[in-house]
Amino acid sequence: MKDERGIMPNAAELEKKSISFSNYYNHTFATYRGISGQLYSGFQLDNYDSNSLIGIQDILSDKGYYTSFINTEPNLVPFATYLTEMGFDEVIGEPGQGYSGPSGSMTDKEAYDLLLSHIEEKSAGSQPFFTAIYTFGTHASFDSPDEKFGDGSLAELNKFYNADHWLGNFLEKLEASPAFDNTLVVFTADHSTYADLYYNEAFPDYQRQNPTIDSIPLMFYHKGVVPQEIDAAGRNTLDLTSTILDYVDIDAPNYFLGASLFHDPDNYNNLDTIFTSSVDLYSTKGGKIRKLEETEAETAIVREMVQNYYAAKLQIPMTP
Repeated sequence: MKDERGIMPNAAELEKKSISFSNYYNHTFATYRGISGQLYSGFQLDNYDSNSLIGIQDILSDKGYYTSFINTEPNLVPFATYLTEMGFDEVIGEPGQGYSGPSGSMTDKEAYDLLLSHIEEKSAGSQPFFTAIYTFGTHASFDSPDEKFGDGSLAELNKFYNADHWLGNFLEKLEASPAFDNTLVVFTADHSTYADLYYNEAFPDYQRQNPTIDSIPLMFYHKGVVPQEIDAAGRNTLDLTSTILDYVDIDAPNYFLGASLFHDPDNYNNLDTIFTSSVDLYSTKGGKIRKLEETEAETAIVREMVQNYYAAKLQIPMTP
């Protein structure tokens, strides 16, 4: 979303110097479904569903990468367990470390500082690595512990301005580090911001079609990148994993529901424009949000495909 108030100037600048994707949507809501759904390129029926299929971390590990996830909520036991079961080599963030965010979570400053130190540590070695992180400070009802936007009267704007400030601080330090010479930064979101009363007050001129579905950012940034904007045409976060692997030229057998955004849509893949977080199905095809009605033939086909995926991911897979 463009906003002339300058709430997130560093993200706006990053977009200008990256390969960025417009009309790119979240395929589910909220965090638990979003993180798992992106890493495995699949749907999640319930928050704590396990997935016995293949995620990007599995593929990269098989290719010799060291894989890790930075847990910004280390004191939340269910979330820590959820991340641990995804098979990363390391989940970073121990409980009781005195982080200064809500309930012992990491503030965005602490999260980005930890990310930078981890990148520099791993870059000093010879093994390639993949690190995932999601920041916690922009969650619903939060205010900024650090930076304030304008007079600081709107917590909704403060938290986005604060997240952007520490993103800019991270990028500035990374660009000055030798680690930047061979690091790909992928900036995105696990889901769209929930359009609650606070959101509507802060963004009165932006009318959301659905409180849980919206376009979200996706940017690829590295040293020497040639900036480009690609229209995703309503395709969604099911495509994230395939797009990353395509960009770094890694191919492997998988069970992904999505495909690379660097290629035209597959005429036989009608799931990467489908949103669901419970029972209802929505289409984001062409960048337009539309509920799929039960009377439509497409709805029955999509629902069967989603249900088949739910069943398949709970089974121990054979080698594809």
